[in-house]
Amino acid sequence: MSSPAAAEATSASAIVAKAVTGSHVLKIDGYSLTKGLGNGEFISSTTFVVGGHRWLIRYYPDGDGSDNAGCWISFYLVLQH
Repeated sequence: MSSPAAAEATSASAIVAKAVTGSHVLKIDGYSLTKGLGNGEFISSTTFVVGGHRWLIRYYPDGDGSDNAGCWISFYLVLQH
């Protein structure tokens, strides 16, 4: 006597987000003068609005952590509450 085959269940789901696009121009005047600020130290842009939210950019001219000190620059987009 054979046993009945197990039914295989499948399911699917989706998350659909409303997309908003925008742009912001960040200009660093005197870039070479910002080098040497110190690893983990940052300069913040002024706040700006895109998609109904306030944002700012943090610029780390000497990197944001000891593993990239002096090798990289870092930028972070920060949502303001």
